[in-house]
Amino acid sequence: MKFQSAVSLAIACLSLSVSSLGQRPPAPTTDQLVTKTASAAAKNPTNANSWVEFGDVLMQKGRETADAAYCTRAQAAYEKALNIDPRQLGALDGMAWVNGVRHEFEASIDWANKALAVDPKNMAAFGLIGDADVEIGDYEKAFQQYQKMLDLRPDLSSYSRSAHLLQVTGDSRRATWLMAKA
Repeated sequence: MKFQSAVSLAIACLSLSVSSLGQRPPAPTTDQLVTKTASAAAKNPTNANSWVEFGDVLMQKGRETADAAYCTRAQAAYEKALNIDPRQLGALDGMAWVNGVRHEFEASIDWANKALAVDPKNMAAFGLIGDADVEIGDYEKAFQQYQKMLDLRPDLSSYSRSAHLLQVTGDSRRATWLMAKA
């Protein structure tokens, strides 16, 4: 009887261990990421990447809350990164993102072009320029920017942006096809 109980206990423990193998801990919340990245930037104030990560998380929080104050804080983080390294790609993209969110589309395009001067294959910059072109109503330029993204790396970002533009310009059939590829 003791042997059976020991075997049953061992099987129960083994099944608990096996069932938890494929499980991941829950992803951190955006608030947790804001705290974590703010701390990392404060601990490493001369690390441009830390400031960019902090800015990116603040932009995400702004997206979630529609609170423009996060955009202002993100801009400050990107500016700190650029003061450390004026060619920091993530900070250049971040400044383009900030300006796009503020509907300052010409400034967004300018910042994205600065990023492209550093890295001519910067997918984010092509996307941000295309986004600004869509908002301005210059759909032909937007198509060109999104095509550059698709040529470099067809992925969710390039497919979804291109599909949205096709939908906006009245080509629902191709837009649906492209979203299916995403």
